[in-house]
Amino acid sequence: MDRRSKTPPPIPWADPNGARTQDWEDTPGQKQKPPLATPTIAELIDLSASKNTVDIRSRRAMLDAISIAADKRTEGVTGHRRRRHYGHAAMLAVCCFELGSIYSTPPTIAKWFTNLRQRYSRYPAFRKHLDEILAQIAS
Repeated sequence: MDRRSKTPPPIPWADPNGARTQDWEDTPGQKQKPPLATPTIAELIDLSASKNTVDIRSRRAMLDAISIAADKRTEGVTGHRRRRHYGHAAMLAVCCFELGSIYSTPPTIAKWFTNLRQRYSRYPAFRKHLDEILAQIAS
């Protein structure tokens, strides 16, 4: 059988008859999209309900690796003034802070995050991204 003659897999937003259902923006009289709850990274990890348990030493090692990666990414994007990537570096740092505050000793990760903010205090665009992401998590 030729590849072109195969029936494509069903599209999740199409009805069983093959017609596309109406998107939210296409609905007359609607001015905004419905609000969707976005879980945090830590909530997603908790929701995953993994059957594998990680011992404390491994968890600490993973958190150390994540914090080193966040440091290196931040150093890289700020060192080369890659402003388009400040948001990604800020997201990594905030995720590390959030995971560390749940799975590690909060004073240790808070000190790391405070030091990160102080080291990059000369980069207002980066700090703006940090503040925006922290505000999203807090709400």
